[in-house]
Amino acid sequence: MITRFLVVVVLAGSVGGCSPPALARAGDLVVADGYAYQSMGDGASAFLVIRNEGTSDDTLTAAESPAAGLVMPHGTEVAGGAGRMVHLDAIPIPAGGTVAMGSGGLHLMLRELRRPLAVGDSCELRIRFARAGTLRVTVPVVGFSDRP
Repeated sequence: MITRFLVVVVLAGSVGGCSPPALARAGDLVVADGYAYQSMGDGASAFLVIRNEGTSDDTLTAAESPAAGLVMPHGTEVAGGAGRMVHLDAIPIPAGGTVAMGSGGLHLMLRELRRPLAVGDSCELRIRFARAGTLRVTVPVVGFSDRP
């Protein structure tokens, strides 16, 4: 039996009414946090926290980066107790909700790197959404033990 799951966290509001400054904004969508892991071979993973402050659902439909020849939304598929990455055609961003990408769940897979991503570097991502259009964000590159 194969089970697919997406890590989607829906938040009703921020603690104490304060939110950290956004990394990027496009329409009602806000990238509240993000990072990429240092590369291994010709690949790396990037993770974003995307908040939809609007009243309409949106969908992440594609991604690209000057650092990589290919950027693919991925999720995790669990079969027989083992997880493996699977390509996703889209990632829904619910109205009033937040999607938090993380290790072992949703992420952006960067392949065919044009240069290694090292700790301390930054990585530009261009994220396309069905409603909000393209959002450009730059995230720090961190080590595997620096973020969950």
